[in-house]
Amino acid sequence: MYEDAHGVNDDFKEALLEFGRNTDAEQRRNFRILKLALEHQGEILEDLIEIKIVKEHPIGQSPICIKVNGVYRVQRLHNPIVAAHKTLAFDVLNAGSFS
Repeated sequence: MYEDAHGVNDDFKEALLEFGRNTDAEQRRNFRILKLALEHQGEILEDLIEIKIVKEHPIGQSPICIKVNGVYRVQRLHNPIVAAHKTLAFDVLNAGSFS
C-alpha cells in the first residue's frame, strides 16, 4: 500500500511505481479486489475518488465501482469535522468495507 503522508502534489506516478515495487507479477495478475483512493486538491474543491475493481463478479454486475466525494475548500478550512470525515473515508477503504 502506498499512502501519501507528505501531501506531495502530482505523485500518482510514484504511487503506481510503489505498487509495482511492492507486488510481484503474479500478485498484479491474480488479484481478487484492487482498491485505489485518490485525493485531488483543486482551487475550489477537495475531491476524494475511490475506485474498486473486482476481478470475478456476477454476470450483470459491474466489476468497477467509482465513488467521488468533494468538499469546498473554504468549508474544509472552517469546519474541522470535514478533516475527520476524510480520515474516516481512508480508514474505511483501508479496512476493506468499501462497497
